[in-house]
Amino acid sequence: MRHIALILLFLLCSTVVHAQVYKWVDENGNTQYGDRPSLSGSTDNEEKLKIRSAPPSTVNSKSDASTSLSDEKENYTSRREERLINQSKMLAQEEENKRKCIDAKGRLTMLQASGRLTMPDGKGGITYVDDEIRLKQIKETQAAVDTFCK
Repeated sequence: MRHIALILLFLLCSTVVHAQVYKWVDENGNTQYGDRPSLSGSTDNEEKLKIRSAPPSTVNSKSDASTSLSDEKENYTSRREERLINQSKMLAQEEENKRKCIDAKGRLTMLQASGRLTMPDGKGGITYVDDEIRLKQIKETQAAVDTFCK
C-alpha cells in the first residue's frame, strides 16, 4: 500500500512544465538565452524559441503497437544473427592469419639460417639457388610476416 502511495505521489509531482525561452544577441555579439526577454529593450534581434514539451505520440492503436513491436523484434533478431555471423567470420580470419604468420616466420628463419638454398628443378632433381633469388624470397617472406603477424 505504501508503494502505491509513493508511486501516485511521484506521478503527481512529475507534471509537464511549459516555459517560454527567449534568444537574443547582446551588444557584444554574444548569443544569450533566457526565460525573460532581454533587458536592453531591443526586440530587433530577439526571437521566441518554440520548444515542445513532449514528442508527439506515434502509436495510435493497440494493433499498431503490437505490429511495430513484432517488426522491431524481427529486425533485432536479424541484426543479431548478422552480427554473430560477422564475428564468426572475423574469428576464422584471425585463426587463418595466425597460421599463416607461424608458417611465414618458419620460412623466414629457414631462409635466413641456410647458407645455400636448394629448390626442386621440376624434373625430379635439385638445383642450387643463387643469392639474388634467395634475397628476393627473404623480402617476400618478410612482407608476408609483416602482413599476417600484426
